[in-house]
Amino acid sequence: MSSSPFELVFDDFDLVDKILTDGKFSYPELQALQPVNKTFNDAAKRLYDMKYRIHKDIFNDVYMTQMGKYRRGLCMRVKFRHSAALLVQINEFRLWPFLVHNPDMAEPLFLLWGEIHPWRNTMPRKISALYDRARLEFSKYVLFEDVSFMTIKTMRRMVSFKGIRGAWSMPKRKLVENLKRPENHLYYYTST
Repeated sequence: MSSSPFELVFDDFDLVDKILTDGKFSYPELQALQPVNKTFNDAAKRLYDMKYRIHKDIFNDVYMTQMGKYRRGLCMRVKFRHSAALLVQINEFRLWPFLVHNPDMAEPLFLLWGEIHPWRNTMPRKISALYDRARLEFSKYVLFEDVSFMTIKTMRRMVSFKGIRGAWSMPKRKLVENLKRPENHLYYYTST
């Protein structure tokens, strides 16, 4: 029994690896291609793991550098600058998957960003513009598993950080709706 041309291509590791490497597939796409067959599984998994390690190392470097500077900051203005730099770099390097899939790390950062958000008005226009662009792009991922520990003031601060108008006059029910992660919520990752 002869193999079809597709089977010949899909069973050749070098060809599949070349297709996947040149195709510049994103994390989810590489993960979705793994079940095609054993060759795809081997090639896609190798690329996925390699991309993941590279981005994880970048995330760790960015996080350690900016949070170290944040902790050493003596005034809120300096603290804002370094926490805003962390947010901008996470957004620019498309590193948000490392946060949204790790709520124990993400939720304290979300709260930190919500707390320092009012300080954006004291920053030069260029810094606040970069911060606002990153904040608004990132805001759809700012969700919490549980909001029962938050005060109304904290919820309003977080909703304001997300860029939703009317946060300071919203009833508690609406605040919770804007902050609580919906059940079975999926994140869609598109890399550039």
